[in-house]
Amino acid sequence: MKLIHNATRSALLAGLALALFAGLGAAATAADMSKAVDYRQNIMKSIGANAADIGLMLKGEVPFSDAQVAAHATAINALAKIIPDAVPAGSDVGKTYAKPEIWTHMDEFKKYAAALETESAKLIKVAEAGGDAKAVQAQVAVMGKEACGACHKAFRKPLQ
Repeated sequence: MKLIHNATRSALLAGLALALFAGLGAAATAADMSKAVDYRQNIMKSIGANAADIGLMLKGEVPFSDAQVAAHATAINALAKIIPDAVPAGSDVGKTYAKPEIWTHMDEFKKYAAALETESAKLIKVAEAGGDAKAVQAQVAVMGKEACGACHKAFRKPLQ
């Protein structure tokens, strides 16, 4: 039950965060940019937490549930939609793992966010079809390679 709660909470927080972040608009100051970094990192951590929960199910460490996989994938999908808004110009300050190339290659960065949105939507459909953990595993692998992993390789500094 906690897994569904985490996914639902993440999706709700993503919506609230987007609404709050949109209010910053063009009037954002340098001080606000450190908060933009926090915001972006929270989005990425939420995506990671939802993916990790799916991984726990696929490894058999917690019971597998198609409904819970779909809930986590739904949260990832919602968060993927707001990734481009989480990297405003000037938010390359403070302790960030974002490479400067994000801001010079924004179109490519947005393609990876769109790939995460697409691949997580496919994961939702696979999970909703039900009863096939191997199909879920295969789609998780595609999502990890084509979206998460590819973007991290291009645009994320190594975690320290």
